[in-house]
Amino acid sequence: MVKVKTHPLTLENFEHYVVAVFHHDIDMETMLDLKPRLDALLAPIFKPIIIDLQRVVFLDSSAVGILAIFFRHVQSRRIPMCIAAAQPQPEAVLGMVGLSDHVPVFPSLTEAKKAFTAA
Repeated sequence: MVKVKTHPLTLENFEHYVVAVFHHDIDMETMLDLKPRLDALLAPIFKPIIIDLQRVVFLDSSAVGILAIFFRHVQSRRIPMCIAAAQPQPEAVLGMVGLSDHVPVFPSLTEAKKAFTAA
């Protein structure tokens, strides 16, 4: 496994998928920190992406843009993406903006990993 860590995010590269681990709430500050670098971080990724939200208690609506960058990346490359372990508030925001209609949401990281390992 290869890890690429930026302040609020670590990308963990496994054989069958990449796990994007957010380390704290995703808000305007996180978005301003990550957005300029996110396209470059995602450019070399051609595997399914699991977004791990287990440490995220609050997801600011302005930060949905970060998840949209991930979504645009996987759509352009026709690779799967899912969200794992979303806490209640972030899961509600994902539903409100309609992202959970297009991206599977798993209750745990383990379940998400199983889905991509079996695929």
